[in-house]
Amino acid sequence: MNLTNLNLKSYFLPILCLFYFCELHSQRRPEFLDKLYIELGLNWIDNSGKQDPFYILEDYGNTSFSYPLRGELNYSLSESLFIYASGSTNKFRKGQLIDGTIAKSGPIFISADFGVKNVISLTNSLSIFGQLGLGLFDVQSLANPPNITTSVNIGAGFFVTIMEPFDLVFTTNSRIKLGNTEAFGLTNHFQYSLGVRYSFKKRYDCCR
Repeated sequence: MNLTNLNLKSYFLPILCLFYFCELHSQRRPEFLDKLYIELGLNWIDNSGKQDPFYILEDYGNTSFSYPLRGELNYSLSESLFIYASGSTNKFRKGQLIDGTIAKSGPIFISADFGVKNVISLTNSLSIFGQLGLGLFDVQSLANPPNITTSVNIGAGFFVTIMEPFDLVFTTNSRIKLGNTEAFGLTNHFQYSLGVRYSFKKRYDCCR
């Protein structure tokens, strides 16, 4: 299945329905649910090697967007400090430019990240955040063994409340590889994501 021409509306609508109609709350629900957030969405990867977060606007055609799934869990330590864990997949096209090298096949991208996130509320419905963490990622053909490398991740983004208990989330993440590996595709890159975040606390508060 190729998601390049995926209709974003038809993708997000089932997610909204799933969370909204799943009755996960009760008067005696676990307290940790009040601090838990789940995000599901899409991601784009710019692995051109340009080291410019806005290069995606100049050459969108070279951005990977096939099987572009991403999920994230957030846990609130305070009103402004969160810890997060996320995972994502994507796929480059055959012949696509990856850090100055033409891909001879369609390599798969897989990542897992975790870290801390600092949130600043600007209004009741708009917040911005910065995040810092570590990650694992691989860019590899399925015919070859994994060649996973580690990274330092620095990112920023914003939340916009679209309707309680859902927020629209946009994130830009700069993934900086650690180590001296020269394997194909295992280079510094930018990842952009757009998703819907579900708040268990907001779901409970707005429906009491």
